[in-house]
Amino acid sequence: MRASFVCFIWLLFGSIDIGTSACALEDHSTGTGGLSKPGAMPEAMETPSASTSSPSIASSLGPLGDPGGTRSALERVGITYSFTYIGEGLGNVSGGFRRGVIYEGQLQGTLDADLDKLLGWPNANFHTNFYQIHGHGLSRFYLGNLMAVSGIEALPATRLYELWLEQKFAGDRVALRVGQLGADTEFLVSQYATLFFNTTFGGPTLEAGDLPSGGPAYPLATPGIRLKFSPTDRLTILAALFDGDPAGPGPGDPQRRNHTGLAFRTSDPPF
Repeated sequence: MRASFVCFIWLLFGSIDIGTSACALEDHSTGTGGLSKPGAMPEAMETPSASTSSPSIASSLGPLGDPGGTRSALERVGITYSFTYIGEGLGNVSGGFRRGVIYEGQLQGTLDADLDKLLGWPNANFHTNFYQIHGHGLSRFYLGNLMAVSGIEALPATRLYELWLEQKFAGDRVALRVGQLGADTEFLVSQYATLFFNTTFGGPTLEAGDLPSGGPAYPLATPGIRLKFSPTDRLTILAALFDGDPAGPGPGDPQRRNHTGLAFRTSDPPF
């Protein structure tokens, strides 16, 4: 087997958040880099991590960072949003299927709501995010390797990823999350491993190869329920139950069978 030598170019716009650095309402988003809360995890396997702050250009945009005061007005009622773009230029110079260069990009939109501020629902949060994925993956079209070179590689699509409600109890020590969830949001991936460029530094590659339709992980989430218990600031226990097949049985690529992320399957064997 011939080895493949891959050339990487990560654009300057890689992972620039044009939203607000205050979009975190709870610890799922501090996990993209911060350790400020117990049990912080990476937001997803394709999200850069191990940084002490969320990079944002909002403060440099002047009035465009808060058009018409909309962002500030929404924040006052508990709603925050952000957009993050990652762009990659990759090339294969030896081995694999063929030689060539590709560009791929991912735009992520995120919306969070503090339901106490918005609806008077104490200790409750709402979260959703979507992806607009474009370009062609180097692994799929040029290499044919099992562990994809890039953490954002997926078929071009505009798709929903997560959509959930979370209720906290016992002084935020217990949190119950219900909705469409990705297992790679809080499980399987080390927040420090996601600092590296490719996807070989965590569990999702093994999961994607073993579970039906790749299991509940980027770019396909499934309905599920997650319980989180943090008895101390140094100990967090997580348990979750997911629908085990985000696309369902059938021919072809699972990403084509559930191309919008709206399948919301609940009848498959659980994971």
